[in-house]
Amino acid sequence: MSTAPARNPRIRNLDSWLKRLKLQNGAHGSPTDGLCLMEAAAYVAGREHGDHPPCVSPVIASFGRAWNDALDDKDRQMLKPLIPDILNTATTSADEETRAWMATDWLVRTFTPAWLDLAAENGQPQLKTHADALRNLDALTSDALARKAQPIISASYSARIHSPLRG
Repeated sequence: MSTAPARNPRIRNLDSWLKRLKLQNGAHGSPTDGLCLMEAAAYVAGREHGDHPPCVSPVIASFGRAWNDALDDKDRQMLKPLIPDILNTATTSADEETRAWMATDWLVRTFTPAWLDLAAENGQPQLKTHADALRNLDALTSDALARKAQPIISASYSARIHSPLRG
């Protein structure tokens, strides 16, 4: 875990506090009700309670909220070491656009092909071609590149939707 000092004066030892912390699903009314990833970031930063801390990049915060809530209670705890790292990431609009494209690119060229590969291995082999096509796209870093990739993305989506469910 990080040894970066906490800005919240209520936290004397950040590493110790993170070890005791149990991240929870969803939003909470106050820290005594529990903390999700973004609420914990706000707490560590000494900010007002909430899951939209102004010191965290909106793109990173959005991803963090979704990731926090998608994990089960045990796996969610692996996010705790990230709390100090996401603080002070709210920077420029150009940085936010870069982060948004990075997230989009990861979703299209990494995450989706992994799921299509899994489906291909489990009785839907026709989806492997679509996984490879997505993986081989140019990096999505602009509207123009996204428009160029749209036919391949749409074909992959349609193939997934129209695949017979098996097993």
